[in-house]
Amino acid sequence: MLRSETARLNDVCINGGAALLQEHFHDTKKIAILTTYDILRVRYRASDDDLWRNIRKTKYWCRDTWILPIHRRTTEHWVLCVICLEDHRLLLFDSLAAEHPWQQDIKVCLLFIQYLHVTLLHPRILCI
Repeated sequence: MLRSETARLNDVCINGGAALLQEHFHDTKKIAILTTYDILRVRYRASDDDLWRNIRKTKYWCRDTWILPIHRRTTEHWVLCVICLEDHRLLLFDSLAAEHPWQQDIKVCLLFIQYLHVTLLHPRILCI
């Protein structure tokens, strides 16, 4: 997908990779691999039905760990947040080891978690 040595990863690469990984790990009961589209749907207030239609296949509500790629638009950089629900931890991987931007990434992750648990799951009856 990268056509030159100087090309950067884009959302197509990241989300395509996420979809492939989710398909590979679909039988696991522990991991939900989310996409950047999911976080954008929350950020830009997509309808609950639209978000649910696109995220339900991950079965995130019965997974212990969520893997969430985050795009830092200001620096055109990608980071990865591993959300460990059982022990209430967020693990943030930043290949550039930037110290300041992680605070905003954590806010985004917390908003995302809150939205998925409180808003999206609350009115639904889940049959597993």
